[in-house]
Amino acid sequence: MKAYVKGFFLGFAALFCFSFVVMMADYQGYFNLKSFDYSILPNKRMQGAAIFDLYKASSSQAFQGLRGKSLLGISVAGIRDSLMQEEWVEAVHIRRVFPKSLKIEVVPKEWWAYFEKDSQFYPLTKSGDLLGRVPVLQGPDLPLIRLSEKDFHLYKHIIMQVLKRLPEEALFSFRYLQEIGRDREGLYFVIQPDHMKVRVGTENLDLRMARVEKVLHYLKDHDLQGRVINADFTQKVVVKLRKAR
Repeated sequence: MKAYVKGFFLGFAALFCFSFVVMMADYQGYFNLKSFDYSILPNKRMQGAAIFDLYKASSSQAFQGLRGKSLLGISVAGIRDSLMQEEWVEAVHIRRVFPKSLKIEVVPKEWWAYFEKDSQFYPLTKSGDLLGRVPVLQGPDLPLIRLSEKDFHLYKHIIMQVLKRLPEEALFSFRYLQEIGRDREGLYFVIQPDHMKVRVGTENLDLRMARVEKVLHYLKDHDLQGRVINADFTQKVVVKLRKAR
């Protein structure tokens, strides 16, 4: 029992001494914030876009005023809450790096396309939200949605379902998707390199998109150029070829 009590008081004394040393070091400015390690971490599809340099420059103003303040007294939650107010931010990770630095990592929302309205471009996110307009030339290379506002809201669910199913690497894939539009026959997706229109309808998307992929491979293997691939049928796919020049 005596050994337990003695150990308790020794531990308490060590903790007190440590706390006192830290308090004095903090009082003398040893933990005053000197630098930020601030990075924005877009996913692979969005990497390299200049827009994130602009975002970084503007959003960093939220914490620049903290330089010189005690790292122990800085509210990490306050910085996180401030950054989360930015509409393009999905998540924020912050940790103190002693003795004088703060590491901040921001994960932006994933963009899937741009909705074009009045020659302005609004990012469509993975969750289906439209962000404020952006200078498209400084953003990531993404497909354009060229629909009226009414048609956009009418077809938004189908567009999101198709985008969700598109692989990164295939002939009918995110990599080659160029544009989404609508004509008298309905919604279509334009793919590169031949500016081909693809229609998949609104039902059985997995089956119909798989059929489109098979048709694209057939056209490629036989050196044919398609103009329209219409998979909006129950049992068949209709292909219109480009006229040979």
